Amino acid sequence: MPNSLKIRLIKKKKKTINSLKVQLEEAKKIEKSLERELESNKAREYLEAEIVSLRKEAQRRNVKKNFANSSKALDELISN
Repeated sequence: MPNSLKIRLIKKKKKTINSLKVQLEEAKKIEKSLERELESNKAREYLEAEIVSLRKEAQRRNVKKNFANSSKALDELISN
């Protein structure tokens, strides 16, 4: 094989290797970005679940409060 052909093949292989390295770095950046997004989504889901839980607790307290107020009103009606 002539030297010029070997040199061209080596240059082509180096170019391919550099291209693959660039692609690998880009893939790593995308992976890190997706991992951050996933963590953000997990945190958001946790907070949304916490909000739902707090709303249910507030509704239960309102029901208890309304029941207590109704009981007081009924007691007042009965005692009059």
